[in-house]
Amino acid sequence: MSSPVGHYRRALRRALRGETKAYGFALVIWGTGSLAEDKLGSPGAGGSLGYIGGALIAMALVLIAAYGRPVTELATPPSQHFGLGGIHIISVPLSVAAGWLMTEIFAPKWLAFLAAGFVAALAFQVLLGFEVALTWHEGK
Repeated sequence: MSSPVGHYRRALRRALRGETKAYGFALVIWGTGSLAEDKLGSPGAGGSLGYIGGALIAMALVLIAAYGRPVTELATPPSQHFGLGGIHIISVPLSVAAGWLMTEIFAPKWLAFLAAGFVAALAFQVLLGFEVALTWHEGK
């Protein structure tokens, strides 16, 4: 019989397995958007839609690159990862920096926001693939 602490730790591990990628992506999108807004001012409707559109386009391209087609089942077989891969110590800072750099390169403002969202989302997914590859162990 499992102790309450052991039961809680197993539940916490299960919760973390499902949340670490979303946590990293949220940090990238929020952080890049905040830095872009600090640099460029309020995005307005055009900048906001551009930022969202850039991130959506990046995600679509990554999914097509990973699966070879735009429609597929995203379920994956069970696997185990080291916890450090879920911290995103490489993917988050580099992705935010790459997105922020777009605010220095592009004008007008709506295009800078679009480029920031696109590059940040794309960089995170690509770098996340490297982090997962470095920490991935097949499940038993």
